[in-house]
Amino acid sequence: MNIETNLWITSDHHFLHSNIAKYCNRPENFNKILVNNWNSLVHDDDIVLHLGDFSAGVGSYPNGYKTLKIISASLKGTRFLIRGNHDHKPVNYFTDELWFSEVYQHFIIDEYFFSHYPLVVFPKDSKKIQNKKKHLLSVFKKEKCRYVIHGHTHAPHPNLPNHFNVCVDLHGYSPVLFSDIKKYFHQNKEIA
Repeated sequence: MNIETNLWITSDHHFLHSNIAKYCNRPENFNKILVNNWNSLVHDDDIVLHLGDFSAGVGSYPNGYKTLKIISASLKGTRFLIRGNHDHKPVNYFTDELWFSEVYQHFIIDEYFFSHYPLVVFPKDSKKIQNKKKHLLSVFKKEKCRYVIHGHTHAPHPNLPNHFNVCVDLHGYSPVLFSDIKKYFHQNKEIA
């Protein structure tokens, strides 16, 4: 991945997930808003690192898999996916059907660790998610990373030092430039 190109980070689009509108108070036409916001910011030669939960509940949506392919084909940029808890399909589904270039469990650029999950284990986390977070935290420490860029939580969590949440519900349903996230960490060193 060439990070000299504009690199956008985003997560938790939950395309075609009928219940996400009520869970997160999204507008009824959130799928269209997400596509429009993505394409108004991202250029064809940009890179997008999607931190998981690209879609959810596709099987219960009328013509869901066909509709998701149309949505995915319309999105600009070269896309990479870090699997989220709703990204259950095999890797080749994401690469062959939804045109992600590659699929990862996590990703590292310098001191920045990209994960679907924040690296804090919460008591309400399922045992499976607790174990996943513990594994990711061990990789984070082993690789001597400093900052966590994540999704998964659709509401802000205060007091998570060294974390930045890119969930679309927290950023006007839009991706965030990696350079802006780096500026955030460097301007907020007292909490990072």
